[in-house]
Amino acid sequence: MELIPTPTTKPEILDQLESFVTSTVGKGVVRAKDTPNFIANRVGIAGMLATIKEAETFGTAYDVVDDLTGKKLGRASSGTFRTADVVGLDTMAHVIKTLQDNLKDDPFFPSYGTPPVLAKLIEQGALGQKSGAGFYKKVGKDILRLDPAKGEYVPAGGKAEPIVERMLKKAPAERLKLLRESTNPQAQFLWAILRDGFHYAAVHGRHRRVRARRRLRDALGLRRQAGPVRAVAAGRLEAGGRVGEGRHRCGQGALQRAAAGLGVRRPRWRAHRRRLVEPQPGQVHPAPEHGRLPAPAFPRERRRFRRGGAARGRHRVFKNEEVRVWTLDGEVLIASITAKLHLISPTVAEGLQTALEKAEAGYKGW
Repeated sequence: MELIPTPTTKPEILDQLESFVTSTVGKGVVRAKDTPNFIANRVGIAGMLATIKEAETFGTAYDVVDDLTGKKLGRASSGTFRTADVVGLDTMAHVIKTLQDNLKDDPFFPSYGTPPVLAKLIEQGALGQKSGAGFYKKVGKDILRLDPAKGEYVPAGGKAEPIVERMLKKAPAERLKLLRESTNPQAQFLWAILRDGFHYAAVHGRHRRVRARRRLRDALGLRRQAGPVRAVAAGRLEAGGRVGEGRHRCGQGALQRAAAGLGVRRPRWRAHRRRLVEPQPGQVHPAPEHGRLPAPAFPRERRRFRRGGAARGRHRVFKNEEVRVWTLDGEVLIASITAKLHLISPTVAEGLQTALEKAEAGYKGW
C-alpha cells in the first residue's frame, strides 16, 4: 500500500496508519511523495512502455511477450499486454498522459509517448476486457491476439522457446549473462527490457526519497519475485557491453554496472539501512530529518501474514454478490470488493453502505 502525505498531514497520523496496515491488515507499506502517478503506476507504466517498444523492435508477438514477462520472470501471470487489457487501455492512456503532462524534465520523457498501436485501439473503441477487445479478443471459447502488422486478430497461444525457459530457471547472475550473450530473439528481447529497467532504476533510484528502503530500491519488483536490485545483487556478471546505444551515462553503482554487463558488488545501501533501523517488531520509525525513510519495522507480523495468518484469523461479518466485509481483531471492519474488474456497481454501493452501518454500530472503525 502506498501512503502519500499532504503538506498538512501530521507525522503521527502516518505512523498510526502504517502500523495498522502492516500489523493488522498484513500489507507492506510504501511511503511516497506526491508525484505524478506515485510509485506503482509511475514505475509500472514506464516498464510497460519499454516492453511495448522492445516487442515492436524484436517483432515479438503479444502472447509470447506475456508468457515471457509473466511467471517465468517472477511477475504476475497476466504478463504485459493482458494486464493492459484488464486495466483498460483508456485508463492506461490516461496514466501515460499524466507522465507526458507533468514530467517534461524527466530524462526518460521521450519514452513516455503513447504507442501508436495503443492509440489506434482506443480510437477503434477496443478498450480491453471491458469492451470485449483490446490486445486480445475472445471469440466463443477461442482467445485471439492482435497482429499489429496485419491489423487483425489471429489465434493466440504462443509460448517461450524451450532454450529461453531453461535460461530463466538459472540463478539470477547466470540468467542475466545468458540472456545478454544469447542470439535468440526472445532472449535478446528479455535482456532489452531488463536492461531498460536497470537503467531506469539507476537514474531515478538515486534521487528518490525512498532510496534507503530496500523494498523501494527494488520498486521495479512490485508484485515480482525479484526486481533489478535483487537480481543484480545475487551474483556477478562478466565484463560486457555498455548500457545501450544512444543512452546517456548515469554514473556508477550496482544497477549501472548491471545494465552495462559489468561485475556487481553488494549495494552499500544495505549496510546503511541496518544503521538506520533497529529490528524491533511493532515499533514505528518516523522519517529521519535528512529525508530518508527506514524500512517497515514489523518483521514478525509481516512474516505471520505471509504464512497465511491473516487468512486464518478472518471473521466474515457480511457478504453479498460483490462485497465481502470481514474483521481480523473484532474492532475494525475491512471491506473487499469482489466484483469483476472491481467496478463500482449498485450492488457494490449497497454493500459498502451496509459495511459502513455495521462499522458505526459495533466497531471502532473501518
